[in-house]
Amino acid sequence: MTKEITASSLYIRMLFRALNKFETDKDELKKICEINKVASDCKRAGITEISRIWECTAEILPCTHLGLFLGKNIHLVDYGVISFLWMNCENLKQALEYTCEFKCLLNENLEACLRREKDLYVYTLQEKHKQSGHIIDFDFSSILWMGRMLSKKEKEIYFHSIEFTSPPVGNKSHYEDFFSCPVSFNRENNLIRIPAAVLETPIYSPNLKFKPEMLSLVKGLLCDELGPGFLENVEQFINDSLSAGVRPSLGEISSFFAQSPSTFKRSLKEKGYSYSDICNKVVMQNAEKMLKSNAMTVFEIALSLDFSSSSAFHRAFKRWKGVTPREYVKNSC
Repeated sequence: MTKEITASSLYIRMLFRALNKFETDKDELKKICEINKVASDCKRAGITEISRIWECTAEILPCTHLGLFLGKNIHLVDYGVISFLWMNCENLKQALEYTCEFKCLLNENLEACLRREKDLYVYTLQEKHKQSGHIIDFDFSSILWMGRMLSKKEKEIYFHSIEFTSPPVGNKSHYEDFFSCPVSFNRENNLIRIPAAVLETPIYSPNLKFKPEMLSLVKGLLCDELGPGFLENVEQFINDSLSAGVRPSLGEISSFFAQSPSTFKRSLKEKGYSYSDICNKVVMQNAEKMLKSNAMTVFEIALSLDFSSSSAFHRAFKRWKGVTPREYVKNSC
């Protein structure tokens, strides 16, 4: 049971902007890259397919550093509702924190976090699966230029240093010229170090009264992205795991749904649930079925539902149902 990792079609729309810049025929690129109408018109696409299209486009266009170019030329409105949340934040730090929190809306394959180290903030970007290096370049480039657009300042917005896990796409010196800071490659993490003073830069002319409304809209988008069958899929994943005698951890199930544990918990909370509640519900439903079938002993049921012992199962069942497993079977007859 696997779930396709997807990303926003923004990644494909941005390529079409590059085509206009280099006066390349869009239909011709669609043909060469095998982009069908569904892929270019839908809201999301598989990250594997998007990576393939980016790599193909980079070979066609006279633009070695495609990700850097697109990150510099993206517009605020390209990001949709979340851009209005950014524009009404207090400062760049708050905007970048929201970027990390809702990164899965843009790309489920990426997890971002922001932490402070003395007089620097470190923005770290982790990939669940390897994707086109141009996409990481795009992410880092867009953070720099979006920061400049949001603050209406250019010289004051800069990076301290950058590290990439992959080798450079093209010439290394181009990265240092582009970002105007030291850039290292083949490192352990994809990260940007940003002076704390830079992230304290105020957003240009925000309307802080609108921020709660914008935040609510973005959270609504996150719930919509999960789809109406999200809870059913969570329960199905737990059932499938229990069939193998394992109760999935929060980390395992959030990874399956291409989210960080914190984002997954928040996704459930938005719908009024917690992971432990759903897991307990599914475990209890399975326990009831097994007890009613009378085909297994209490010890065997406890083992199959991944309890540490039959007494642990006994206590949990009584807490859930108010009766012991034996009493439940007797009352069901």
